[in-house]
Amino acid sequence: MATWQLVRDMLLGIPSYNFVLDSENVVNVLVPTESGRDQRVYICNEGDSVSISAAVCKLADVDLNKLFAAPLMRDLPFGLGVMTNHLAVRHWQLLEDLDVAEVTKPIIRIAYLADNLESMLTGQDLY
Repeated sequence: MATWQLVRDMLLGIPSYNFVLDSENVVNVLVPTESGRDQRVYICNEGDSVSISAAVCKLADVDLNKLFAAPLMRDLPFGLGVMTNHLAVRHWQLLEDLDVAEVTKPIIRIAYLADNLESMLTGQDLY
């Protein structure tokens, strides 16, 4: 069974990404995506689980028709939710089921998905 401390320390020890400790319970990383774009991803201790989230755009900027008509929404492997006043791609993983060696995979996938949605919905690269 993984612990938050084990996940946090493993992420902070990865030299190829600049993971930053925001607080005792939050780590973030800026993931380079495509064409000079990047996406900030937050990994948070949620007690018995870890959440991985990336903001897409402000809720006021979301065109729901455009969002749900997008081809990438057909096979969305993660959930959409609200992070403050932003649309976000989100994923939760129970610590007891978490393979620490595999934790970077959903972080990278969420970064790319959120970045693609941000580009599609706003044409910008703010998050």
